[in-house]
Amino acid sequence: MYGVQARLSGFEGEVSWDTSKPDGQPRRWLDASKAEELFGFRSTTTFEEGLHRTVAWYTDNLQETATTVRGALTSPNTGSDKA
Repeated sequence: MYGVQARLSGFEGEVSWDTSKPDGQPRRWLDASKAEELFGFRSTTTFEEGLHRTVAWYTDNLQETATTVRGALTSPNTGSDKA
């Protein structure tokens, strides 16, 4: 998964793994069969396409995203400077 993320985000740096730390979330696979059974949902977007769209959205909205995050970090409980 790292290779896909790096390629789609344009990351060219080096990644180093701290092997003394746990390796994160155990692998899980989404089972969407209940969603399909209950209301006919079937995903048509691959993981890579969804990740590509997410990276593109953040890239296109970087300034607004940074402003929103800054606001959330500076105003506890409200997410903005307006009360």
